Amino acid sequence: MKRLLFLISILFSCCLGGCATGLPAYHRPESLYLQRSPYSSIHVEVDIVAGCNPGTEPLEHLREFLELHCDKPGGVSLVKKPYIPRDDAQGVTPSQLALRNMTGPSQQSSAYIYVLFYDTGLIDNQQRFPYVLSDYPNAIFVDQANLGRSDLNTHVLLHEAGHVLGMLKRPGRRKGSHCSDPTCLMYHRVSPSSVRQNHELALAVDPNAGPLDVHKFCPRCLEELARSRRAPAGNMRWQGPALIRDEGQYWVAMLPDFIGVFIEPQTTFGIDALLLAARRDVTGDKKATVVFMPPVMSNSARAALRAAMRDPSSRVRKSARSAASY
Repeated sequence: MKRLLFLISILFSCCLGGCATGLPAYHRPESLYLQRSPYSSIHVEVDIVAGCNPGTEPLEHLREFLELHCDKPGGVSLVKKPYIPRDDAQGVTPSQLALRNMTGPSQQSSAYIYVLFYDTGLIDNQQRFPYVLSDYPNAIFVDQANLGRSDLNTHVLLHEAGHVLGMLKRPGRRKGSHCSDPTCLMYHRVSPSSVRQNHELALAVDPNAGPLDVHKFCPRCLEELARSRRAPAGNMRWQGPALIRDEGQYWVAMLPDFIGVFIEPQTTFGIDALLLAARRDVTGDKKATVVFMPPVMSNSARAALRAAMRDPSSRVRKSARSAASY
């Protein structure tokens, strides 16, 4: 019996902890932010669970930070949406909450960043440090219950935005893609004392130093950022909130804790089907991968599936192998 879509779901356990999870070198969406083309602006979508408001200043500093480091003549728009009711966040993981609420860029000319402020006390009281996901590194998750100090919100937001911009992939980086310079924004540890120390150092240089002077990159990180601006454009783009890696014969479509692999995407890709599968299969602290197959397996589809079995992502390779043996 022919089916319009053949789905293979594979679940992986996921531990949410620490900061950035180590961005793979092949995965380079940062060029979409740092370079003028193909996106001339950035759309930042902010979701906040009621009672988790970080305040207006950290979000404004995030916008200024992106304007400073990204070549976007169309500017940076930051959209703070209505609060998510606390009842809606009860027992829901950050990725599940994001999948239920994110809408994606407001226009085709905009690169996309998603930010979620939530309360882990509504989930399981498990300590979650601010983080981005390695497979979907354009989303920032901040647990306000764990953060504790509202004056750290600016540093945390800008640090995670640094990971969104691709920091750090250079050789010699610390575990979790961090810098070894304790005065750098990308240092692995942040505390009130470290922020105060950086502020004192900045004021010693400039009595009028502002937040972006305090929360700054070290020279090595600035050099890495400059190299990323000059790097060749990659094969990534957005379809709604999904980050697409276009491999020609197949697409790798990424959402929080979810990957959709579309074999012969011209016939199989659909954003509604992708979101439906993600909302269904991302359960608890688990990641899901779904392979979307065409209704008829032609020679070209088999070749695409074999190509997916050689993908640089281990999740994609494993899922493609399972699909091929089904």
